[in-house]
Amino acid sequence: MKYTRKIILSIFVISFLGSATLAYGLSAGFLFEIIIAGGTPFGTIANSTHILVTDLSSKTIQIFDLSGSSAPPSITTSNFPRGITINSTHILVTDNVGIEVFDLDGTGGTIIAAGSLTTPLGLAINSTNIIVADDGSEEIIILTLSGDQVATVGFGVLIDPKDVVIDSNGRIIVADSGHNQITIFDSLGNLLTRFGNSTLSAPRGVAVDSNDRIIVSDSGNDRIVVFDSSGNVLTSFGTTGAADGQFNNPQMLAVDSRNRIIVPDSANRDVQVFAYTTTTESGTE
Repeated sequence: MKYTRKIILSIFVISFLGSATLAYGLSAGFLFEIIIAGGTPFGTIANSTHILVTDLSSKTIQIFDLSGSSAPPSITTSNFPRGITINSTHILVTDNVGIEVFDLDGTGGTIIAAGSLTTPLGLAINSTNIIVADDGSEEIIILTLSGDQVATVGFGVLIDPKDVVIDSNGRIIVADSGHNQITIFDSLGNLLTRFGNSTLSAPRGVAVDSNDRIIVSDSGNDRIVVFDSSGNVLTSFGTTGAADGQFNNPQMLAVDSRNRIIVPDSANRDVQVFAYTTTTESGTE
């Protein structure tokens, strides 16, 4: 399977042609594309050195450096990888069985939580728990780091949860796809708020940046929508298509340490990377 990288704009000098700007001064611009020929990119995550992408077609985790160049070897998974997250010691991937856990060097491949999950998709991890969006049971499953179930969140509230992320306040933020919205719970699982059902269509991915802005793959509309932490729309970008800055079924996205937005697109067979800036009266964030 061939993986190529196409860089359109320099990461240091960004032209915002085709970007979107709203009253809040937020703009988004295309940086580069990772083409995954013949693949089906589904989930992504980034750490300080690499971008990792799950590829359903090849049943692998593809690894790239932060400029999008291939950094082999890839990691072969036991089943069909979907969501992905990472901490300082492990890479965790959901699949059609459970969660597969690898060491950072790709060794391991231990399956956990196989009996606790129905259709696990997006997942997040903190210092004590693994948090999984279980589409099949329509709830969020809270596991220990070893995979034992300790709690559930959102049963009877969520429909088709596709992805989940934890913000700096410990809030559990869910791409509630069946309701066309984002649903947020506190760290104890109490419902806090819902928003986006007049804006979103079948959201499949959710991430937060360093400012707790909420970034959503608005898959039904083939675009990305950025909200503030209270649910107010700040900007959106993308249209349906296969050109740079366009989407055709964007999936579980991520935000890296530079606040770049990384979007896997299963139908276009690529991963696109974007940057945004916030301009204020005193300068640029």
